[in-house]
Amino acid sequence: MCDEVRKKLVRIHGQYRAMFSALFKMIAPEISITTYRVYAGEYPDLVDAHDA
Repeated sequence: MCDEVRKKLVRIHGQYRAMFSALFKMIAPEISITTYRVYAGEYPDLVDAHDA
């Protein structure tokens, strides 16, 4: 994820993590989603840790 939802909108829409998870689960329920807050310096431990 590249950002966070504005605080005043979180109550209505939730955070991007939940939005995108729900969207992809509707299309392909078998996938698993891992998110990172890269704007806050959070990255996977390994470059090839994920398929996409």
